[in-house]
Amino acid sequence: MESKQQIRNDSTIRLLAVAVLQKSHGYERIIKGFKRYYQRGMSRKIEFHIVGDGKELAKYKRLVRQYHLENYVLFHGRKEGRELDRIYDHADLALGAFGLYKRGIYQSSLLKIREYLSKGLPIVSGCRDDAIVQGYKYYLEVPNNSMIIDLKELVDFYEAVYEAGMSRRQVHEEIRKYACENIDISITMMPVVAYIAGGL
Repeated sequence: MESKQQIRNDSTIRLLAVAVLQKSHGYERIIKGFKRYYQRGMSRKIEFHIVGDGKELAKYKRLVRQYHLENYVLFHGRKEGRELDRIYDHADLALGAFGLYKRGIYQSSLLKIREYLSKGLPIVSGCRDDAIVQGYKYYLEVPNNSMIIDLKELVDFYEAVYEAGMSRRQVHEEIRKYACENIDISITMMPVVAYIAGGL
């Protein structure tokens, strides 16, 4: 669960989504949020880095071209290993799923959320995930519906996380510690081990 987060010298907020892109990811809500954010003349620069491929990729690229967001929404294609680690190292906030309402899901158990936690990244998602305790300060849950995401809310979350007195390293270490204590395989398998032991 090790990650080498980079020391940053600019004020750009970098959002990251790593996924095999499906309708349930709902990233059109984020892309439309970018259009609205920059139409309103907001000054804090935000980038959205999308890593992966899948059925929704063409749709997302089409929206980016339509809204002239090529400088803000960046597609990296499928990455793994060190290439993926380098992208993770420059990310500020990780994005979960924003379209689970399309499948009637209102409580998730996403492997991607667990990967983000292990990387030490604060998370924004459109659904409650069972890896996250209620009120966890490094998890921002937005409504699980079709409404456009207000990027100002993400900026406020970023500032609450990174501009509240803790260093970036401390933030990432605290999140990784949470991952170790709550989602590590040795923890999640304890009920199974106890059940088997009880039957012996």
